[in-house]
Amino acid sequence: EEGRYYVKYKGKYLTNSKTETAQPVFVAAADTINLQRQEWNLSIDPITERYKLTNAQDSRYVNELCKFGTNKYDGGWNSYIIFKSNGKYAIQNAGSGGNKVWSVENAALKPGTNNKATDTDFIFEIVPIGKTK
Repeated sequence: EEGRYYVKYKGKYLTNSKTETAQPVFVAAADTINLQRQEWNLSIDPITERYKLTNAQDSRYVNELCKFGTNKYDGGWNSYIIFKSNGKYAIQNAGSGGNKVWSVENAALKPGTNNKATDTDFIFEIVPIGKTK
């Protein structure tokens, strides 16, 4: 459902790296100083009815290349399908953004090579803010 979440991979937190053109990266420690760097807003795009992912610190959206978008948000390009299996999640591009399932490389998000979520693509934890998992 819509709300504010931590996005985790292997226990690491997806974090806004603070630079204008950088992409979000996974870091091992919870940020105790600037909490919003690791807080993510999941909302439903009203036109596509798919998910939109923005950082709570500066409201930048994550685009189809798994980087912070530099253009105006476009739901046709920058919204996603999220699947759940066995308590883990897979995130897949949709619409004009293609259909690649997200993966992680060198602690950063990246579009994967799969066009359909398989068992090995359910790698993310999406944890509501306020829960300790």
